[in-house]
Parts: sequence; C-alpha cells; structure tokens
Amino acid sequence: MAMVHIGGRSYQLKPTDQNELIALAGTIEAAVADGKSVRIPVVVEGGDINLYVNTKLVDIIAFDWDGKGAGFFHG
Repeated sequence: MAMVHIGGRSYQLKPTDQNELIALAGTIEAAVADGKSVRIPVVVEGGDINLYVNTKLVDIIAFDWDGKGAGFFHG
C-alpha cells in the first residue's frame, strides 16, 4: 500500500501499478518545481477522492512506497 504525506497528514494512494506511481511522482515533482497545483488521487474511508494541492502552501509532499509512514501523522 503506497501512501502520500502532505504537510502533517497522510493519505493512502489509490491502488495503482508501479508505473502509474512513478508517473504521479513525476507530476508532483513538476508541480512543486513550478509552484503549481496538482491533483492526487487517494482513498479516504474506503472511497476514492481527488486531493487538489496548492504546492506553494505545503511544506512537504512525500511518497511512501511501502506505506510505513515513519515520522508522519496518519489520519
């Protein structure tokens, strides 16, 4: 289970294959570099939702390929 950590929150990434996760990581990296917003598909309470993240307003966006979340808050 892959996760994404945004600021102090953690979200389960929508189930996808490794190539899609790599592409999403590249999309997020480009958005951060350009200071733009990015859409990140996640699962919250069993339902699929899209997070729209203004990369200028968050201090950290981290991918967690193994879903361990060491050092991040979950929920």
